[in-house]
Amino acid sequence: MRVPLLALLPIALGTFASLANARFTDDVDAREIHARSFHDDLALDQRDILATISTRELIDALSEQLERRERDLWWCSRCKAYFYSVNQRDAHKRRVPDHDITKVGGQ
Repeated sequence: MRVPLLALLPIALGTFASLANARFTDDVDAREIHARSFHDDLALDQRDILATISTRELIDALSEQLERRERDLWWCSRCKAYFYSVNQRDAHKRRVPDHDITKVGGQ
């Protein structure tokens, strides 16, 4: 089967034209505008989320975290170190299992 060269000419020209239109342009302004709009959208979403939380709810949540922090306090008598969270205490127990850790804070 023979295909005439002139029949392939429109396809080749169309491909070349689309490649010429798809060239890379380093448009810094367009990227900055896109980044700013993305950042602004995030800021608006965060503001909407914070607006739904009342001041009393926020204070209650912070108070609970503070009480939990004050309540969770452990002391290692060998290292002379305090641990303020369960994760810190457990990590210390894994590193040195023979140390005695006692709870000194809260309930």
